Amino acid sequence: MIKHSLVLGPLFVAASCASVPTDPYLRGRYALEEGELLGAIAAFDNIPPTHDRYGEARIFVQAVERRIRRAQELLDLGLELRAQWRDEEAIAQFERARAVWPELQGVDSWITSTRSRMEAMAARDNVPVHNESTLDDSTGPKDPPAAPGPETVVAEELPPEVLESQRRLSDGDLDAAIAGFDDLLNSGLSIPEVTAGLADGLEQRAMQRYGQGYLEEALADWARLLEHAPDRRSAKAFAQAAQIELEQRQPWQ
Repeated sequence: MIKHSLVLGPLFVAASCASVPTDPYLRGRYALEEGELLGAIAAFDNIPPTHDRYGEARIFVQAVERRIRRAQELLDLGLELRAQWRDEEAIAQFERARAVWPELQGVDSWITSTRSRMEAMAARDNVPVHNESTLDDSTGPKDPPAAPGPETVVAEELPPEVLESQRRLSDGDLDAAIAGFDDLLNSGLSIPEVTAGLADGLEQRAMQRYGQGYLEEALADWARLLEHAPDRRSAKAFAQAAQIELEQRQPWQ
């Protein structure tokens, strides 16, 4: 069973603005926002089964592990292409691996050495070399942390329909919770508790679907999530990783 606070967003943002949180769940979320995948796993693995957010943490671990595996697969593919002297194709795979996991050990060195080999061969043959990256460099400076969000409305002041959707989210009934928050938004109730609850539900379901390999469904959830919570950098990074994997998936898979 997944336990969840009424509104995660303001609590997490406030914690991340000050310092690294001490709670292992918030520490894992902080690491995800900073792109530190191994640090996120280490924090989530510190959460005991009695923790309120243990179930949710396992969803995040499953998705992070999949992203790490995919980055390593792309690195291996690049090495195979490099061994065949298919250097431009190899660099493309190395850059995809880096986009999926910017901290992947050795990938920058492989890109540099492969480009050097291409330049040496081009100098011998007087052939121009194109070194443009096929992907944006995801290792650049990170955005500054967002400002703290608004205060959460006291639970007793919320309409019963909001409390019911929050309860479903706390129980891990993600489909029902998301549907409930959608109905509330469609009815015109766009208070922060509804938009934050919908974003949290979409994020959990996207991570769950991604960890299970349902890439199209995960991307759809991340796209909706970013409409309501565009500042969630980890969602953008995971969506990029899923898109890279989807583009390389074989038609029969």
